[in-house]
Order: sequence, then C-alpha cells, then structure tokens
Amino acid sequence: MASSLCEKISLSKVLSKKTVIELRKIARGFYVKGSSTMRKEALVSSVFSALLVPERLEELLYVIDDETWTLFQAAYEKESVTLNGSLPDNFMLLKELCYLVQEPNSYEQIIYMTGEIKALFSELISGGYLHRRQYYNELHTYALAAVNLYGVIAKTDFVEIYNLQNEQQTSIDEVCAVLPRYIEVGAPYCFWKDYIVSIEFDENNFSDVQDLLRQVGNKPRFLPDKTDFLKYADWYFFEHTHQTEGVKRYLINHLHVNEATALEILGEIHFAFVVEAGIQAAVDVLDEFGISITDSQFEPLAQLLVQMSNSTRLWSNNGHAPDEMANLMPRMVDGIRHSRKIGRNEPCPCGSGKKYKKCCGR
Repeated sequence: MASSLCEKISLSKVLSKKTVIELRKIARGFYVKGSSTMRKEALVSSVFSALLVPERLEELLYVIDDETWTLFQAAYEKESVTLNGSLPDNFMLLKELCYLVQEPNSYEQIIYMTGEIKALFSELISGGYLHRRQYYNELHTYALAAVNLYGVIAKTDFVEIYNLQNEQQTSIDEVCAVLPRYIEVGAPYCFWKDYIVSIEFDENNFSDVQDLLRQVGNKPRFLPDKTDFLKYADWYFFEHTHQTEGVKRYLINHLHVNEATALEILGEIHFAFVVEAGIQAAVDVLDEFGISITDSQFEPLAQLLVQMSNSTRLWSNNGHAPDEMANLMPRMVDGIRHSRKIGRNEPCPCGSGKKYKKCCGR
C-alpha cells in the first residue's frame, strides 16, 4: 500500500511545515494537555501521536460527506488523486488535520495520504470499520425517513421498525449512541425526550410535538417495505399519484410553468400539506414563485389541490393520507367496529380533535 510519494513525505514532515498556531489548534481539538506551552518540536510529536489514535479518525470518517469519503478512499488506494473540479465539502477539515495532504505549489489539485495515515486506515478496515460505517449510515437514513414521513417517532417504535426490516438488529442504547454523530453535524432531526423528531419543531422550542402526538393518538402507522420506506429519507421525495399529476398538468398547461419548476412547486406544496398548512399555503407557494392566478383559474386549481391534500401522507395521521384514514376508520377506533354513520359536525373518531367533515370525512 505504500507509495513513493508517501515515503518521500511523511506525516512528521507534513506537521513540521505547520505553524505553531496551526499545531496548537489541532492539539486543542484533540485535547492534548499542555499544548499551550509546548515548543514546536514537542507540538509536532504530540499532534503526531494524537492523529494516530484510531478512534479519532473513525469518529471523523462517520460524518464526512459522501464526496469527501470517496476522495479519502481514493487517496488510500492510490499514490495520489488529481481533482479537476471543486474540492468536496469536508476536504479542508481533513487537510487541516493532515489526514489528507494537498501537494503545495501545484497547478493541479493533487491529493495524497501519508504512509502513516494509510497504515492507520488499514487498521480500521481490519477491525470492521467499513461494515460499521455502512450500518451506522443506514440507521441515519432510517431516522431521516422516519422524521420526514411521521414528524415524530418514539425511539422504541424506531427500533422496532428497523429490526422488522433488517437482519442485523439494533437497540435504543445503540441508536442513542450512533445518531448524535449525525445530529452534531446538522442532521434535520434531533432527540426530544423519548422521541426522534423533525428539527422543524425546534423553531418553537418543540411546543408543537405534544400537540402532534395527541393528533396521532392510537392511529395505525403507515409502514411500507424497506425500499419504499427509505425513499422518504430524501426531504424532496413525495409519491407521484394521479392527484399530484393533476396539479402538475394544471401548472404546465394553464399557468404555463415548465416541468422542472412545476415539480419544484409540487414539492413545496406537498410539505405544506404534510403539516396541514391548508390550501392558502399552497396558493402562497405559487405567489413565492411569481405565479399569479386569475379568479377563473382559482376554483379548478383549488379542487385539484384539495384532491392532492386528501392523498398526502400526514404527520398527524401517522403517515396515512386522509383518504386512506377514512377507509381505515370503521375498523380502527379503539379496535371496535363502528357501523353508525358519523355526523359531519361531530368530533372525528380518529382523535385529531377536528370535526369529522374537516378531517377523515373530507
């Protein structure tokens, strides 16, 4: 695995070219004691030892972006890597810590890894790091999908879903140890009490979480198979139904929006419906895109939007769309079948607190 470039430029040489200030910054990041009073030679030695602690590199590699991870692997496998485009997001972090090195005074972006770091990464690989990284990333992807589809999920339910769909089993303790790595670097979810919740709730100090939990009540959870469930890890994913297609065709054919913009608008409207912001919020989305509608256009568009809203998976319905919940209703309330017709102005038996006509009876 060693290369001529690695042999020529060791980690010690790379560190010796750092300034005392740069070395102290690295030392403080690794909690090296006494670094503030060390001379450069001692700093180089201390930072060298700190960088070669396997657990430190492992923790860092869990949370770097995919492009930087690909570059890191390429630098490990090759003598050097030449980049033509822009550098990936987390490259500078790895460069500052000397886990990757950019050849100085080069007209090209030549990236390499010193022999000591290659040996360190080899040690991680032999200890099962690649499997752990894949597994932890999958837990993170499950958390993304869960909060995008449900808004909030109990840690116990999250573990149950993962274990149901995967051969390798997890636990609450493991989830609580793994996911904070991703939360610390900006994952769009966080922990709140015994739940994993969308970071959207942070805007009002999580005061809406209890309200959402009350609306969900004991409604059955919508749970697709693993392949379809993980599609929801993409914030912009939504199911393309004949209802969404109807809105898209209206945007294109009557409001003269191009297809790419129509899909972008649909995504924004979809999220407005997920949190039950209402038809006006959908109209506001159009306004944000600079699209005005006439009085004659409003009614047919509003009808299409209502149909889309009724087919959108809601956080308050545990991932079910209102149309689905209406079909489930006779079978679901407290496990008792209700044959009596429900009045449109009666409280909805799904437990949302809304009138039937404004909830499952729409």
